[in-house]
Amino acid sequence: ALLRALSERYRHLEKVVDVRGVGLSEHREMASFFYAPEQSGLSGLRNRAILSPYHVQEITVQLVPLDEVCRNIQGHIRFIKIDIEGAEYQALRGGIDTIRAHRPVIVFEHNWESPKYFGYRIEDLIDLFHSLDYRIFDLFGNSYDYAESWALNMMWNFVALPDSADKALVFNTTRNSLETIGIRWAESARFDPNVSKP
Repeated sequence: ALLRALSERYRHLEKVVDVRGVGLSEHREMASFFYAPEQSGLSGLRNRAILSPYHVQEITVQLVPLDEVCRNIQGHIRFIKIDIEGAEYQALRGGIDTIRAHRPVIVFEHNWESPKYFGYRIEDLIDLFHSLDYRIFDLFGNSYDYAESWALNMMWNFVALPDSADKALVFNTTRNSLETIGIRWAESARFDPNVSKP
């Protein structure tokens, strides 16, 4: 119902926005979706502990692979943003062909509890990106290419970049954006692509 309402409200954008009433996963299948009306942004494909204070409705949704969604898109896909409450790994596995073909910048959310709810290890996520010649960073340019770097992690949002990407451009843009709202960084914080940050 919410997606239909959004489609109606933004009908003038229908040539540039394609709203689909499906979820993303590795395979096409039907699945339970746990919807919390009071905190809809926490709703997802698992009934996680974070939902325990809220009333949760279990509904059935169609899941499809990202490759299927992107199959007939015209032009080059330069950017993918995924924030689906823990199911990001499965969504990425369902988009491998798209990622290989288009080499987009990928921004994704990741919670340290996601692997336990979705049955994978952080090493699996790292290996998936490495198999595609991508590297994982936080938005400030710190590397998350090793499981140890996730152990005491306080970040929620990450960016995965193909090896060929201009990393200095991406991370110095983050720095410059923060400086426009008054957050100043030391000059040493500028991302240097020649310095490895384990």
